[in-house]
Amino acid sequence: MTTFNPRGLGDVKVTDRFDLTGKNFLITGGGGGIGFACAKAIAQLGGGVAVIDTAPEPVEEFKSLRDRYGVKTFYTRGDVTKQDSLEKAFAECVDAMGGQLHGALTAAGIVMDTPLLDADWEVTQRVLNVNAMGTYWTIKLLAQHLVETKTPGSIVAIASINAQSLYVPVQPKSAYNASKAAIKGLMGPLAGELG
Repeated sequence: MTTFNPRGLGDVKVTDRFDLTGKNFLITGGGGGIGFACAKAIAQLGGGVAVIDTAPEPVEEFKSLRDRYGVKTFYTRGDVTKQDSLEKAFAECVDAMGGQLHGALTAAGIVMDTPLLDADWEVTQRVLNVNAMGTYWTIKLLAQHLVETKTPGSIVAIASINAQSLYVPVQPKSAYNASKAAIKGLMGPLAGELG
């Protein structure tokens, strides 16, 4: 494994700097895609993974994470846009992880490739609700949990380079871009608010 020598502290394995052994993480949208890739990385570093996703089943490889890396895993269905569903799924994840989460990664997201003039009201609302509001409410639940359990933690919210797109004529993703820009705009103030 690659080593580095920060400020003369001797050789340190890079992986030792990111050891997550004994810590548990919630991932929304972790049933596949970017969310699953992050779940796998957390498991490789020794962290337990609890996933909330709308898919009935996670990708097949998710099922092997527990045995392959010796970590706790849990998968439940939940919708980040519905309060009852998200709160129920969150509580199930906390229980499955032994009552303690140490962080969350919000990866639940959907894309809408529709020009503004062709946009459908309900589809556009769904994109904004899943991507932006689902992130917001998930972070609120985790922050409450961390405060109640007096546990320091971390939150990673997946945005997109599209959050910075001012003009991309070949990608009619204005609703998607706006939802990801909302996530980017959310994280700075929350870092100040939550410390």
